[in-house]
Amino acid sequence: MTDTAMRMNVISRLGLRRSAPRGRPLLLAAVAALLISGCSADPDDLEPLVPAAQAREQVPALLETATAAFNLPAPPAPQASEVEEQPCDDRAGQPDNENLIRLFGGRQIPAPAGDSEQQVETVSASLATANDWSREKASVGSSWRLRTPEGYMLVLRPVSPQLMTISIASPCARP
Repeated sequence: MTDTAMRMNVISRLGLRRSAPRGRPLLLAAVAALLISGCSADPDDLEPLVPAAQAREQVPALLETATAAFNLPAPPAPQASEVEEQPCDDRAGQPDNENLIRLFGGRQIPAPAGDSEQQVETVSASLATANDWSREKASVGSSWRLRTPEGYMLVLRPVSPQLMTISIASPCARP
C-alpha cells in the first residue's frame, strides 16, 4: 500500500475527510451575512446625541445629585476642574465628522463611615431605584455603573476605605 493510500485509509476510518469545495460558498455567504448585518445597525442602537448646552447643565447637576446621595456631613471642597469637554470618539457609532464633544465630570469624596465599598453599593442602588436608572457592576473592583435614560453614564468607585470617586460622562453632544 502506498503512503497516499494509507493516509486515505486512516482518514476514512477516523471519519475525517478533506473539506469539500462545495462547503466554501456556504461559509463565504455566512461571513458576508455577518458583515452586512453589522453595517446596517439600527439607529435606536446608537448612543443618544444631546445638545451641548444640555450636557453642560446635566453633568454638573448629576455630579451634585450623586454627591448629595452619599449624605456627607459637610459638602466636599470644590476641586480645580470638575467638568471638562473632550472630542467625542466614534466608537459609539456616531459619525466622527460632526465635531461632537463629550463632557466628563468627577470628584473624590470622603467615606465618613470608613467602608466605601458598602457605601458605593448602597448609594448606587438607591440612585438607580429613585431615578429609574440602569445599574450594573463595573469591571473595576467594587465599582458600580449607572446609566440614565438619556445616556449619561455615572461610575461610583471606592478608592480606599475612606475615599470614593464619582465619574460622569455625557453622551456625545453637538456643539
